[in-house]
Amino acid sequence: MPTIIDANLVLLLPELFLLVWSFLLVAISFFVKSRNHQFSAIAALCGLLVSIILVLLSDYGDISGRVFINNSTALFFKLICAFSAAVTCLLMFTTTTPQISERTSLMYPLLLASTGGMMLLAMAENLISVFVSLEIATLPLILMIIITLSKQDRAIAVKVMLTSIFSTALILYGFSFLYGLSGSADLLQMKINIAVIHLTQRDIGVVILLCVLTLIAGFMMKMHLPPFHGWAKELYRKLPLPILAFFATAYITIILMSFSKVFVNGLFAFYGPEQMPNDWGRLVSLVAAGAIVTGTIKILQLKEIRSMLFYLVIVQAGFAMISIVSMNQLGPQSAGFHLVAFSLAMIGAMSVIYCLEKSRNLLTISELAGLYSSSKPLALYLGLFFLSLGGLPLTAGFVARFVVFEAAFSMAKTDLQYFWMYILAGIGVLCAALLFFYFVSIVFSMFKGSSQDRAAVRLSPVFLTVLTLTAAATLFFGVLPDSLLDFSLEISRSFGFIVE
Repeated sequence: MPTIIDANLVLLLPELFLLVWSFLLVAISFFVKSRNHQFSAIAALCGLLVSIILVLLSDYGDISGRVFINNSTALFFKLICAFSAAVTCLLMFTTTTPQISERTSLMYPLLLASTGGMMLLAMAENLISVFVSLEIATLPLILMIIITLSKQDRAIAVKVMLTSIFSTALILYGFSFLYGLSGSADLLQMKINIAVIHLTQRDIGVVILLCVLTLIAGFMMKMHLPPFHGWAKELYRKLPLPILAFFATAYITIILMSFSKVFVNGLFAFYGPEQMPNDWGRLVSLVAAGAIVTGTIKILQLKEIRSMLFYLVIVQAGFAMISIVSMNQLGPQSAGFHLVAFSLAMIGAMSVIYCLEKSRNLLTISELAGLYSSSKPLALYLGLFFLSLGGLPLTAGFVARFVVFEAAFSMAKTDLQYFWMYILAGIGVLCAALLFFYFVSIVFSMFKGSSQDRAAVRLSPVFLTVLTLTAAATLFFGVLPDSLLDFSLEISRSFGFIVE
């Protein structure tokens, strides 16, 4: 007969190891003085590697009565977060900055602790576990951001802190109402209880609307989606790109995943035409449309690279939300594929831009013109990542756009009362087309003419390995997407959709 530890807690071994390893790094840093930065980076990478191996070896199952569930969805998002963290460590190790090297004893442990929280969040299936895991993922990341910012950027640090506090309060407020209304913290049981109460009493619409509004506002603030995006503008300009890449990919991805868990798994009974005006699908679709439109318009007007990346993250989050409101088997599948494709291209693009910033102090999009004449490898890599972000065929970005819109149109044609899905998908298609031509024009300028700075940029073997792996994955999932699509289809099964 298995013990509690054998049956349950062993499934948490990858996350527990990563959290314990982060504390050990802090302790070891007091004794290792020479080459502290290199040692911390290598130790963090080893911890991530061990954690990834433990994730791949872990069995599926539930922990402590469905508080955590280790399934295909958890595995999918754990790997995304661990990969983003590993790339961040490699970038910091390869070309460090004073902002990072002076705070090495804290940077890597906080990175590992945040990654461990994200991996816990990927398994959370309970309001309490979702909230606790969300804070474990957020607090180390916020601390890492704050200690990285200089003294002149204290105002930005205050904004980050206040936004984190307010968003957490809103989410906790919504969770408390949901628990009081349903009498259960388990997401699946909560969905059933709320549906039964609605069918018998039909007088809980105001409470549900309040819960939905507070939860949407809280998650929007954490993902810096309009109109709650002002706090993050300066953050994208000041934060070192390795940490920014982790924030823009792993953190935004895991927040979107937890958002979909709460709404799709916990409030499925309140998605439907009969629930107006309490239908969370329509509210989330407005958020998605606002993010896509606002981000696209700003991208077309901006000249700074970092500002463009900021609004690009907003647009991609909007596309992912289109998948979330597509309540069919294609919705979770397309969301998973889209988040992987975006993370790969975004990490690759930020890696190249980080190299250019360090070597050339490159800040504006116009300075990319003629990059091919001075640095062919960087131009080829950046061109591929930009084209994937724009949705060029034979890249993972194109397949991601295609499956997202396929999910939306499939949902729209199921019932005439879902006509608003046609509008949402139409907005997405139009903005995607504009972004495609925008990124094509940037890539065209990179390969046209000559650069003012002809000094070639030398790439370290580690840096070149990161770019090669992300570029190869971007092309592979664009040409042969079936393997990733089949894997992400397991997300639909774990969300309760019947896969045909």
